[in-house]
Amino acid sequence: MDTSNVQRLEDEIQRLRRECLIQRVVLLGCVLSITMLVGLYCANPRSVLASTTDRDGNLHVRGLIVEDQSGHERVRLGAPLPDPIIHGVRYKRQGMISGLNISDSEGTEACGFRSRLSGW
Repeated sequence: MDTSNVQRLEDEIQRLRRECLIQRVVLLGCVLSITMLVGLYCANPRSVLASTTDRDGNLHVRGLIVEDQSGHERVRLGAPLPDPIIHGVRYKRQGMISGLNISDSEGTEACGFRSRLSGW
């Protein structure tokens, strides 16, 4: 073998070693991620699976939030609903309510359909 072929083979071996190292690092990251997710699920399975579906196909959740592209809450459906935000300040509501809140682009509660929760 001449020197150029030997050099080419050594370069190829180095490239393959780098690729093998990269694959090992990616595999380790995947294993750690899966381990972390399994650990989180085992620690508190209700928080990971906060919604359930019954045999009739109905979805059961504590609430639903729709956000705009800026991350501002625009619609919230829930029971109970949190205290209202008006011009960026959260105010205390008199008693617990459930229903639907619709907010403007700044997050201020604009309108909605609400009812008082009894027994809470």
